Parts: sequence; C-alpha cells; structure tokens
Amino acid sequence: MRYTYLVLFLLLSFVATAQEPTLGNFNGAYRYKGRLYVDGVLGVPSDVSYSAPLRDGAIRYNPGPGSLQLWKANAWVDVGAPPLSDSIKSIWTQTSGGDRSDYVDRLKSMSAPVVNNYIRYIGSGDAQQIVACGINYADGYTAEYRIRKSTSDLWLLRGIYMGRTILVNPPDVALNGDWNTSAAPSTYTTSAGATFTFQFMGSGFIFKHYSDNRGGIFRFTISETGATKEVSVWRNNAPSTGTSIVRDVIFEGLKYATYTVTATFIGADPNHAPSSGPARGWIRYTPTGKETVDILAIHGVPSGDAVDVVAENTILDFAISARPAEVPSMAFTWIPAHGAVSGSTRSVVTQIVVDSVSLNMSTLTSLEMLTGIHKVSFQQSYTGFNENDVPGNYPLWSGFISHSISREGLEITHKIRMLRDVTTSVGYLAMFAGKMPTANKVIFGVQEYAVARPAAEIQTNLPRAYGSAAVVDDNTISSGFVAGFSTNITDAHQLDRRAYIVGDNYFTQRTDDIAKFYWRFGRNTLHPAGTVYKIRNRFYAARIFDVRAL
Repeated sequence: MRYTYLVLFLLLSFVATAQEPTLGNFNGAYRYKGRLYVDGVLGVPSDVSYSAPLRDGAIRYNPGPGSLQLWKANAWVDVGAPPLSDSIKSIWTQTSGGDRSDYVDRLKSMSAPVVNNYIRYIGSGDAQQIVACGINYADGYTAEYRIRKSTSDLWLLRGIYMGRTILVNPPDVALNGDWNTSAAPSTYTTSAGATFTFQFMGSGFIFKHYSDNRGGIFRFTISETGATKEVSVWRNNAPSTGTSIVRDVIFEGLKYATYTVTATFIGADPNHAPSSGPARGWIRYTPTGKETVDILAIHGVPSGDAVDVVAENTILDFAISARPAEVPSMAFTWIPAHGAVSGSTRSVVTQIVVDSVSLNMSTLTSLEMLTGIHKVSFQQSYTGFNENDVPGNYPLWSGFISHSISREGLEITHKIRMLRDVTTSVGYLAMFAGKMPTANKVIFGVQEYAVARPAAEIQTNLPRAYGSAAVVDDNTISSGFVAGFSTNITDAHQLDRRAYIVGDNYFTQRTDDIAKFYWRFGRNTLHPAGTVYKIRNRFYAARIFDVRAL
C-alpha cells in the first residue's frame, strides 16, 4: 500500500466533548489537521480540543493503563503497550494490523533534496577495482554506492557509505613558527603561539589530527567573521605510532563563502596536563600540506570517517548454489563465487554508461571525478557455471544484470534464463544487510529486530514475506543515517509458481556485526531449461531528521 494512501487512511479527526480527552493527553502517534505528532514533538498545547468526530482507526496512547488504544465501534479498545520510541509505522501496524509502505519511497520523501550526482574511480588492482557513484544532499551529507569488480569479473554492489560531504581537493595549509615534522603525518608543535593558516570556500571544515595524553589546545579564528573556537587534541591514550586520525568538526553551517582561518597553539589543556614533557599541538600534516583539514561543502565526496550503512562485506546482489541436473555427482558451488575462487561467471561483457555515453575503463580510471551527472548504469551479460566445470561443458544460465544509480538511489535488475536443466540447493535473488554500529535496529516489513553482536551466528526464520526492509540507529533521537530496501516478493520467492514456505525469508545476525535479511530462491529445486526469472531490487540511503518517524 502506498504511503500516501496510508497517510490518508490514518488522518484523524476529533470532536470536542466533555468525556473525551484533549490533544494534550495524547503521547502516542497521530495526525491532527494534517500534521504529524509523536510524543509531543510538535509541542501540542494541552488545552487544544478536538474539532471533528472520531473515526474508526484513530489511535491514542492512554497513560492510565499504559497502552495504545484503537477507536473502534464508538469505543477505545486496548491493543497493547509497545515502547513509545517505536516508529510511527510500528504503532500503526500494532493497532490496526495495516502493512508498512515501501521504505525506499518513504526515505526519499523524508530525506533532504538531492543537489548532485557523481561518479569517481577509487580502486586499484584488477580484483579490487571500485567505482563509487554518489548522491549529494542539500543537508551537507553524501550517500556513496560502491560497485566493485569481483573475482568472477562481475561488478557488484559492495556497500553504501554515508558521511559528511567534503571537497575532493582540500586546501594547502601553511605552518608558521616551530613545528616538528619528523614523524609526519603526525606533526606537532610545543611552542605556544605557533600557527597554521589556510583559506577555503565552503560552509565549514573538519580538523584532522593525531591525539594522545600529551595533547594541548588550539584556538581557531575566522578572519572574516571573528568567530573563534578552542579544540583540545588531548585523548586518554598513550603515545603510539600516530597512524590514527581524529576528526573534529570545528565550524559548520556557515554561509557558503570564502574564509581565512588561523589556528594558534595555546599550550596545555587546562583540564588535562600532559603526561610527560611540554604539551603538544598535534595536527595531521605532510609536506604537501593538504591533509590537515577537510572542507564541508554541498558538492563533494563522503568524509574519511564515512560508515557503511549498508554492509560492505557481503554479496548483496544475488547468489545461487547450483549444478547441472545431468551431473548429480558434481558438488554445488556458488554463483557468483564466494571468496577468491573464480570461474563461476564467464563470457562477462560489461558496459558502463554515464548519461547515455559509454565509458571504457581506461577513461574511467584516468578521471578523478565526473560530477553533475544524472545516471550511471553498469550493464553486464554473463554465463553462469559451476566452478567444478573447468572445461565449460555445462553452461547453466545466461544472465543480464544492471546496476543503475541516480537521484532515485540504486536499482538492480536481473534476468536469468536457464540454458539446461539446473538443480539449485539454495540461493537468493534479493538480500539486504546492515552493520553495527551504524545501525542498532533492522526493520522487516512490520517487524523490528535489535542488532547485537552474537557469540555465534543466529538465524531466525520469518513467518511471512514482506517486500521492504530498513536499517536504522534509533538511539539517535535527532538525525541519523538510514537505508531502505525494496523488492517484489512474488519475483523474489517465485510465488507465481509455488506457495510461500516459512523460512523463505530469514534474518541472520553474524559475529562480524552484520545483520541480513534474505529472500530465498530455489531451495532444492529443479529448474527446466528455458525457465526465466526476473527481479528488480531498489536501495536508498540518506540522513533523516527524526529516525523515530521511519
């Protein structure tokens, strides 16, 4: 059910009567005069009364019994007491039994406007070539969809990263006074009054430095505005090789303009005396002078501390364990290959298209970044083989897979045509994965699951299928990174050919902080030659203002 229809169905109207409570008695989620209220987020006055009759489907939180209540047949009916921090959709579905809408569409409606799309090459080495396709948002954050060439020669999605938007080329930094660069990039000064200066055009900047228990304080001053801020580079950790980077946002949200900044080392942190010797003013600096600051901007790339809101270390596109039906003695192997094994996809032909123009890899690798584009597509044809079929006598299927990235997010379409009778043991055409600590909760349809690192991998079979999922950190009450996924359950489970079986969808928590939802395909199934399967999966990642509203 589309979100707009769900909103219309949820619109609540009320009547001013002596026996009914006022809006101020509501602590749950509801709509009033077209506005959404959650736990008093919009500061609803306690003396505001209803202005129209209640309708079936209205919901409220009754602080007396401590439960959610549903208005049905002219009476309030208790329907349970979920935590008030649960999402709006969770409250709705637990009261009325309704279904959740598509999380991709929902996130797009809640995120900041898209201001730019780009493509850049960030990989090296044939098996590790990575092309990043990014979306810059007006709120100063970027989602980057990373497509990596696998050992099977297919370009596949390997994570969606989110971070603050920074300029690709940071400014030069000039050192003034006495500085020690012998251990660069962990450069430092012990001289009070030593400075470094730089100029930038943007809306703020991030200061990058090393820290230990000898660190002191810098004062940053913007010449054009007179604004100042003091930052300590002291951390409660012993001196080390200095390879770690600390990133402190110094100024943000400035009017987009050109600024001149002077950072002056003041001396020891008054709250933390140096563990030994004079205090050190640590900065990250090399002779190139371009590693000390990152400039916050609207057009750019994710900052160096960007996180994979959709997990990188897993195969998200598809995976099928298969063999030729006429050779039952051949062991099943995965397509595409898991790990460093090759040979599962052959005769791979790849075309990378940017706004209807094809790019070859030599052109792409020579470009630092293409910006202001509308759409990037990776279009690939391949033939699937069991890895044990080294001579290539038993091609299993022909496949065409496309990854298209635009302001609408990522869309993966995949078509498989069986070239012979093929047996599969297990597989999936749709999968979605989140990772801690970026997310502490994953949502599958109407079900929510806390994400924690288990002592051993946990797999939970799910009772029914939903076509959408999301990952979110609901510990972040204000803003947070969220990713959504959408598929068609009929295509994902072949429900036009068979009935749903409990366990076709399952949820896995791994010991490496990854939590995944699978839409199973082909459990112990014979696929006759000529059988065709199609799937369309969508991904979207963004930063939203209130994660509770998801």
